Amino acid sequence: MINVKIGLYLQDYRKNIKNEFYNVLANAKNAKLDLLVFPEVCYTPFDSDFYENDILNNIDNDKVRERAIEISEYAGSAVIVGGRDKYGIIYSVYANAYCDDDETETALYFKHTAAWDSPLGFAGYGENVELYFQLVLLKRKKIGMTICYDCNHAAFSRMYYKACADIIINTTGGNVVKSKWHRYNKVRAIENNCFNFCTMGYHDNSKENSFNFGFTPHGKLMTGIPMAKGGTIGNITVYDTNNAPTGFEDDINLNQTETINAKGNYMLDVSKFNDVLMPANEVAQNIWSVSAEKENLIICTVDSEDILKPEKVLSLLYNIKLNDITNKRYLIVNRWNKLDRSFYNAILSDVLKVRSMENYCAVMLIADGFIKCYQCGMNRTAQTVAAELGAYNLDLGRMSGPEAIWKNKPGMMRAVWRNGYEKIIEHLRCNSQ
Repeated sequence: MINVKIGLYLQDYRKNIKNEFYNVLANAKNAKLDLLVFPEVCYTPFDSDFYENDILNNIDNDKVRERAIEISEYAGSAVIVGGRDKYGIIYSVYANAYCDDDETETALYFKHTAAWDSPLGFAGYGENVELYFQLVLLKRKKIGMTICYDCNHAAFSRMYYKACADIIINTTGGNVVKSKWHRYNKVRAIENNCFNFCTMGYHDNSKENSFNFGFTPHGKLMTGIPMAKGGTIGNITVYDTNNAPTGFEDDINLNQTETINAKGNYMLDVSKFNDVLMPANEVAQNIWSVSAEKENLIICTVDSEDILKPEKVLSLLYNIKLNDITNKRYLIVNRWNKLDRSFYNAILSDVLKVRSMENYCAVMLIADGFIKCYQCGMNRTAQTVAAELGAYNLDLGRMSGPEAIWKNKPGMMRAVWRNGYEKIIEHLRCNSQ
């Protein structure tokens, strides 16, 4: 089996100096890496090339690729470096100065969310969606790139799964909730059956912290080896795909305390779930609409392992037949006739929480007498909801789904981008396996 030796650089932004940058490249070269990964919008001594350009301009685009090739030459390996152009487009550039004839020399990935501009709003995006998710080839491995908050949205990584990716690499700016990033990247590895790696930059005023990690295709956390003493900050941590651990790993917060919703305003007794659906309006297959207070509760049912397939879930939440319904609130119900508890512990628990977090909705598991309920917190963490006399009091305010995700917000996602995201969902649905 061909291994890939990947160095994840957790750049210390307090040391954005030229000598430090070249020392890192020299260390990477001595380690004989296959790929050195910098964080999102990383520091290089070449700000005019990476930050003062128009990345959609062919001349500037070529300069970015040429400079990345130069960095690759110093590193002795392929590299992923990041920048932000003068119009707010955040991007990663892959460059390999040592590529063979069947390998990728350069490639670009544009950040889709949490940026001032996004390819989701580009003219003709839907007709050319595959062009924005091109795999790079390195040592006969197919590698996809995402940036920061893109890992919060299943459809982006799923595009690489459809192209049979072996590895997905996420570069993040740092200062994020560790448990949230751990869960997102673990699930991206599981649902796409590939390795998933992530590295960040470090801010000294972080409320949270910065870190890097890798997950196997089964979602098991890998052990990276720091190249130098003193922890991971400012260091390169090396991961080797041939040294990946086998087996599975339970949800790190499997026994999370169940809590009652302080602002719960819709009581749902899942032991009588069929009674709930009886008077409901069937909008489409596996989609129902139920009156809930002054809202319309959209219930999407997903059977067994289909919950692991993002296109199955997203095709329900974004179904065109929901467009004319106002004041929507979303609930995903995952039903199993028989559920293996070890599968729940290692796989399903994380997946269900992520489905709630990424879609800003409630998720319920109904499986052979085993019931769980999850809601997304205000900062996209997962709450496990406690039952009250066998029923769950849902907070409808935290269930507004796509309408909340794609609302206008300064520096973040914009409503107009939703159309582009729906084009990805349609592409995935039409090419589902």
